Amino acid sequence: GINAEYGGLLAFKDTCCSKYLKYLSENRWEQLKEEFINDNYRLHGLTPDSSLTLHLQAGISTMKTSLCAFESTKNLNCPVCNSDIKELSSNLPLSHHSQSSLVCFISGTIMDADNYPCVLPNGHVYSKKAMMEQAKKKQR
Repeated sequence: GINAEYGGLLAFKDTCCSKYLKYLSENRWEQLKEEFINDNYRLHGLTPDSSLTLHLQAGISTMKTSLCAFESTKNLNCPVCNSDIKELSSNLPLSHHSQSSLVCFISGTIMDADNYPCVLPNGHVYSKKAMMEQAKKKQR
């Protein structure tokens, strides 16, 4: 039985017997370490991810939209579009926004009554303030 196998391991640790080699391999220590860590997590009701990571992912998933996936549509002020956070958000679901807001691609600010959207002949939409800043830069 199993006691005889482990007893053989204790008696003949330098054995060449194939029956015992799987228990003595260096790879076995790595497997035992992983099993111990996973059992410890299960025993104490923990997850392999830190509490901070879980809370960050919960917050990020509320802000992640389909536009965050593309470099051409990223928002300057969106934390999910930040390259450091993209890794955390890669496997998270997209959030559902029932109310949308227009965000200027140039400045990253929300367009509203004080900073209304301007539509150019090519169909692109930018905020009034960003258009004014761009015009000032061109005049210099």
